[in-house]
Amino acid sequence: MITSITSSTINVLEQNSSITGKNSYTRGSNVACYLHADKNTVGGSSCPGAGWYCGNDGLGKSANSNYYCSSKGGSITQTTACDVTCVSMPSGQKHQNDYCTSSGSCSGLHGDYCGNDNIGGDSSTLYQCRNGAPQGAIFCADGCHVAHPDYDDYCIWFP
Repeated sequence: MITSITSSTINVLEQNSSITGKNSYTRGSNVACYLHADKNTVGGSSCPGAGWYCGNDGLGKSANSNYYCSSKGGSITQTTACDVTCVSMPSGQKHQNDYCTSSGSCSGLHGDYCGNDNIGGDSSTLYQCRNGAPQGAIFCADGCHVAHPDYDDYCIWFP
């Protein structure tokens, strides 16, 4: 299921892509059209609520920028380009706002990596590396698990 489309990527939810169920694909030039919900159109700016949101956290924008929304359903009023990437906070966390990080490197990597697994970032953050570049990250409230080298790392979730 397509969740957002940018000028360079198609972001999707798919059952077996990763522990988060999210993945990004490079937008191909040989595709005539995409089937998606109206709210997920390219450049859409309807805010899910007041606060800071990573571009790939429901806004359909760059995963490496943080956007400020003044109200639910409103427009984006501020944008901050992140040094490395933007970290999405899971719902229910004390610190709800998504935030920029300046640590971590995806150089030469593809897949999902905990910050302490070849990334040099925060060990409680799951970095989404695509073709050697960061494409967002998720804060793992209950810790990040470093998996076998043949598999993506993943967030640990306690009910």
